[in-house]
Parts: sequence; structure tokens; C-alpha cells
Amino acid sequence: VPEVVVEAEGLARRTYAVPVPARRMGQLEVLYDDVLLYTALPDGGDPTAGAAAETDAEAEEAGALIRVDLASGRSTTLMEGVVEVAVSADAGTMCVLLDEGGERVLRAFEAGAKPPDEDEDEGEIDPDRPGDLSGLVDLDGRVVLEVDLRREWAQMFHEAWAATE
Repeated sequence: VPEVVVEAEGLARRTYAVPVPARRMGQLEVLYDDVLLYTALPDGGDPTAGAAAETDAEAEEAGALIRVDLASGRSTTLMEGVVEVAVSADAGTMCVLLDEGGERVLRAFEAGAKPPDEDEDEGEIDPDRPGDLSGLVDLDGRVVLEVDLRREWAQMFHEAWAATE
């Protein structure tokens, strides 16, 4: 484990108080300079424990996805039932694993944006229809990879052996 050194000089100039209430939080994602996303977990337990003390049970706990604009200090709840969130490297897209009535569903949206409730024609969006509006990612219609573990281990063994010669 590499040694961690904290440069104390000028620390006050390099820290920023984030305008959010004390609560149980899960993941934290930074979109760009002035916008953060985090998951607010349901009440219960120690609100100061946070993600650092996350257990396996808490890792599967669903909460609300909150967007914080640091410039204005305004917080917006983007969606409820969020189990996990991941933001793309360019901070343009977020994939969200949701707990929808006990079923796990993967949805993708513009990062930091609240998912639309209606389409451009002011019609309701069908949450069960995969697409850009619902954000639903159809995992059943995707490629399925079947692995033959015996053959895979044999291949790894031979490749590792060849690398030592």
C-alpha cells in the first residue's frame, strides 16, 4: 500500500464545503466543475458512516439520486430507487441501476439531467419500452456470452506458460 501524504499547507484553500445536509450517502460522482451527483440512502443507521463504511447489505440498498449545483447550492432529486450509478468518462451519460418494484432495471440518461416524464408531443413515456426517452436498456436482447470454463482455464494456462519461456 503506497504511503498517503497530505500537504497541510494551504489545505483550507483547497477544500470546499458542499451544501448538502448530513445524511446517509452512497455513491458520489463529479460531472464537471460545479455539479455533483450522489445517492441519498434511506434514514437509519449512522449518517456520518457514509460510503466509507459501506457493507454488502448497504451496497444493494436503493436511494434517491441527487444533483447538486455547487455554484447556486441548489439540490434536485433526479430519481428514486437508485441502487447504483455510473457516469461515462466524458461525463455525458449516466447509467443507473434501479430497483423498480423488486426488479432490477438498467437505464441510461444524459448525465445530471432529470429523466423526462413526457415526450415532445406531451404524451406519456412508456417506461417498459427500451429507447432514448425511457432510458431503458434492453439486456435480454443483447449479446449473451457463454464461457466454457475448462477450455478457458486451459487457454490461460498455455498462454501463461508460453509467456515464461
